[in-house]
Amino acid sequence: MANRHAVLETTQGVIRFELDEANSPITTANFIGLAEKGFYNGLTFHRYVAGFVIQGGCPKGTGAGNAGATIKLEKNPAIKHDAAGTVAMARSSDPNSASCQFYITLAPATFLDPENA
Repeated sequence: MANRHAVLETTQGVIRFELDEANSPITTANFIGLAEKGFYNGLTFHRYVAGFVIQGGCPKGTGAGNAGATIKLEKNPAIKHDAAGTVAMARSSDPNSASCQFYITLAPATFLDPENA
C-alpha cells in the first residue's frame, strides 16, 4: 500500500507531506481521522523555534489543548528525524500523551528519534 499524503493550506502557502503508515500506523490513523473530521480546520501554528520546529494542531492555540483522547507512542527504529520536513505528533513527557498536536522539523533532529525518546 502506498503512503497517503497530507496537505495543509496555510496563510504562508501549502505544506504537503507523506505519512509513513507502514512504520507508524496508530499515529497515521489518528492524524487522518482528525483531519477527515475537520478537526484541524482553522487552527494555527502556535510554536516556532528557529532551526528546530513549527508546531500546530492545538485547538486552544496555546499548546495546552488536546482532542479528548491520546495515542500510544510508536517506537519503531525506522522512524527518523534526519531531515527538515519530518512530521510527527507532539507529546508531553508522558510517552503515550500524543493527541492532536503535531510538529514539522526545520532541520535534522535525531535526538527525537524513537531510540532516543
